[in-house]
Amino acid sequence: MKPLSRDTPLEVEEVWLQALRRRGGIFQLERLAEMVDLGRQAARVAVLRAHPDAGAAQVDETLLRESYGDEAARRVIALRGRLGFYGP
Repeated sequence: MKPLSRDTPLEVEEVWLQALRRRGGIFQLERLAEMVDLGRQAARVAVLRAHPDAGAAQVDETLLRESYGDEAARRVIALRGRLGFYGP
């Protein structure tokens, strides 16, 4: 087996993978969801640092545009606006 990480010895990695497999699929899915959430939070912080005066709709639009493209972002933001996500 080829190591997944260059800075971790193969023996250590094998022990870690065995422990992860013993915890089961639900645990692995929960960890994946936590990592995805962390990535989204980090992206939101990065947008706010780059555009400190941006409102919630602008931040959401930037994140949506990066993930799904311009047209999808415009449509989602328009829908959220109609549904009252961004205030009156």
